[in-house]
Amino acid sequence: MLSMLLKTVLFISLLMSMIACSTSHKKQTLADIDIVGKASEKTAKKSIKISNEAIRGAYADYLNQASKDEKSRLTAINRLAELEFELGNRLIQENNSLKDNNIDDIDATYVARLEATIELISTSLREYPKASKNDKLLYNLANAYDQLGKSDQSNTVLTKIVNEYPDSEYYLESQFRVAEQFFSMEKYIAAEDSYTNVITLPKNERFIEKAFLKRGWSRLKLGYYHEAVEDFLETISYHGFSDTANLTVSERDVFNEYIRAIGLSFSYMESLDEIVHYFKNNPDLRYTYEIYTSISDNYLKQNRYSDSASTLTHFSKHYPNSPHVPESKIKVIEGWRMAGLSQKIYDDIEFFYTAYNPDNQYWKNQNIAEEKLIIETLKEYVLLMMEHYHKKYQASHSDFEFSNAEKWYTRYLNHYSTYSRKDNVHYLYAELLFEHNDLERALHHYELSAYDGHIILNKNAAYNTILTTSRLYSTAKSNPPKEFLLNKHINYASLFSQLYPNDDRVPSVISHAAELAFKANDYSKVIELTNLIVDRVNPAYLENSSVVRGHAYFELGQFSNAEAVYKSILSIPNPNYSVRKKIDDNLALSIYKQGEEEQQKGNGDSAIYHFTRIATVTPRSDVAAIGMNEAINIAIANDHWDTAINAIKNFQSLFPNHEFNQDLSKKLSMSYLKNGQEISAAKEYEKMAKNNNDVAVKMAAQWRAAEIYESNNEPLLAIKAYQLFSETYNRPYSQYLEAMQKIVNLYESIGDTTNTEFWRYAILNADKNTSNEEKTDRTKIIASSTALNLARYELIAYKEIDLTLPLKSSLDKKRTSLQKAIKFFGQASIYGIAETSTEANYSIGEIYRLFSQALLKSARPVDLNGEELEQYNLLLEDQAFPFEDKAIEFFQANLLHLRKGIYDSWVRLSHDQLKLLFPARYQRGAITDVYINVLH
Repeated sequence: MLSMLLKTVLFISLLMSMIACSTSHKKQTLADIDIVGKASEKTAKKSIKISNEAIRGAYADYLNQASKDEKSRLTAINRLAELEFELGNRLIQENNSLKDNNIDDIDATYVARLEATIELISTSLREYPKASKNDKLLYNLANAYDQLGKSDQSNTVLTKIVNEYPDSEYYLESQFRVAEQFFSMEKYIAAEDSYTNVITLPKNERFIEKAFLKRGWSRLKLGYYHEAVEDFLETISYHGFSDTANLTVSERDVFNEYIRAIGLSFSYMESLDEIVHYFKNNPDLRYTYEIYTSISDNYLKQNRYSDSASTLTHFSKHYPNSPHVPESKIKVIEGWRMAGLSQKIYDDIEFFYTAYNPDNQYWKNQNIAEEKLIIETLKEYVLLMMEHYHKKYQASHSDFEFSNAEKWYTRYLNHYSTYSRKDNVHYLYAELLFEHNDLERALHHYELSAYDGHIILNKNAAYNTILTTSRLYSTAKSNPPKEFLLNKHINYASLFSQLYPNDDRVPSVISHAAELAFKANDYSKVIELTNLIVDRVNPAYLENSSVVRGHAYFELGQFSNAEAVYKSILSIPNPNYSVRKKIDDNLALSIYKQGEEEQQKGNGDSAIYHFTRIATVTPRSDVAAIGMNEAINIAIANDHWDTAINAIKNFQSLFPNHEFNQDLSKKLSMSYLKNGQEISAAKEYEKMAKNNNDVAVKMAAQWRAAEIYESNNEPLLAIKAYQLFSETYNRPYSQYLEAMQKIVNLYESIGDTTNTEFWRYAILNADKNTSNEEKTDRTKIIASSTALNLARYELIAYKEIDLTLPLKSSLDKKRTSLQKAIKFFGQASIYGIAETSTEANYSIGEIYRLFSQALLKSARPVDLNGEELEQYNLLLEDQAFPFEDKAIEFFQANLLHLRKGIYDSWVRLSHDQLKLLFPARYQRGAITDVYINVLH
């Protein structure tokens, strides 16, 4: 039975057939089925597909109706199988021309048709195994399997043809395809046998070349290298290549493939002698060099570099007269290059040069075209040798390596001088000479490489002529050559900068040339050089070339021009800091020089203008401070106090930490005073006191500030200034105490008794803790007066205390106040100052006298009777008399000052009290008169 797939196909075909035919139900015969094939040629091409489908359907319908016994059944099955196969192939062809078809649908239909074909053929072979044309069915079946990718089934069918149909027209192709299948399956023994069968069959022209080739590969795979070589040579022979020089691209590819196979075979042999032996036995063999080359290439692919080189060397040795010998030597060198075996490369190139350099006798009888090829290759090798020994010299700096490098440069220039500029050899040779410090010869070759008249041919060489002339100039001894070299250097630098204005090196080139001119004192040449790029917009030009230009103007005394150039440099965005600092200073100095010129001319105001504007133009420059200081000095010398004040204040603002500031603070204070701005002067003195490094200056400035505040009726500011002085400087002691006395006086002047008393106590405390050696008459007066003033306050307080009941309580208060007052008066008197001692002695006496009187006048207890009161009074008198005696004692002590010629109001008052207290002694007028007369 047919399979379900076949039944499905036949059913679909039957339906299509029924639709295509009329409604007649007449049974068809085979004679009726192919009626479409007889149709008129007028039928459209698109109807062919429909007709074939109809035929296919008809055959399917017939097979449905026919029994197995019918003789036509075999024909129907075979015809239907052919139609399925043809329709499948046509489907693929149409798909290739129509881009809009659904590939997946077409592939599925195609596969279905192939499978239907296989099913039909298999059915035919199964039902009719002895049919006469089964070999064709088997051939088609193998094709169908092959197209489905079923190689094993295809090979089985082809083998059946080979085994059962030796006389079939499909036998040769089947044998070849069997061989191909074996080869693809890596069954090389079976493949070799099958290819051999093909080779031995008659009428094998269609397959003979490929059969030899594939048998050769089979034998190569099996290790039969000699036999493989024979097959590959037969392949070449059967192909019949024309002259290899004239092969087409496709023919060249085929030829190379065959030669490669031969070379690969030889490369697997044990010794190169196998090649010699083989070629010796085949003297007429063509393509000897190509085969050697192929063997060498195979070794190269395996990284067998020595074997590759040995192969080509073998060729040169055994075929010395071959025109390919130079070419083989080149390939050896290239092999060493691939291997990275540099020493072998350079050794072989040395031999190659010796054998084939353009002056060698070898070329007298050789082909001109070949000579050109070899000579050009040799040129590249000479360049390689130049580079090699040049690098070796750079690494070792030995004279030996220099000689080797120079030898190859010389060889190149001897043989290939016409190419020297193209290959940049003059430049490279100059580099070698430059590195060897052979500067004169280096310059010569740089010039040959760089210039053709005023045209630059090699930019780098031109640049190096600039460097070399610079070096030569720096080492030249005598003047004529130095001048010649400098002019040459400047000429090259000018030419380079004009032709390559945007080259990054131009600023340094011009700057250096200008610098050399500058050192040679040729300042005009400097300006001429820098003019070449002074107007360029690239900031790098301005920054690097204008510097020396500005210096040249400066040296020529053209300070305003120098200033303009320096300003242009500083206008460049983001200039180099170190450069900017230097230019700042030079700019400042240019302006300073203009100030000096005006000062020398006696133009003070103009000089001040230039000196002061330095700080505006370039405040970071050190010269800015110097210039402004000069302006200040000129202003002070000319009594321009406002100008001086403004300049000093500006200086202090711009240069707060400058060393000039200490001296300028003095000048500013003086300028303020001269200008009638005393309070401002005082404030400046205070700043000086705070910031000056000299302690003596700081003290003097602080004291002067306080004095100015005091004299300008600014007590609070004066107090603050004196107080800061006293808190900061306690030595010298006399000034320290004087400062506190000033504070006391100022507080007293504004009625601040609390602070007045505080600072008086501070004075006494300081004096108490100071040694007598540090005390002066002035400090004694201050201390004595201070104690006296405190005592006066206590005396007032003392007098205001009355002795009231209860007497004990008031008496204690009175006694405490007495002691305090006496203490201060005592302090005032101990310094021996007459002005204070006389008042102190009198006041102490007066205190005792008043205490005595206070006791006598004190309130009496109210509960005393007459006798008790009398007794109480007597007791009080006993207590009071000692105090009166004490009073007399101090009054008398005061009179001792008379002996020193001192008779002030306090001495007189003391004398008056003694008259009252001790009349018996002090009421005698003559004595008094004598004392008085003496005083007066």
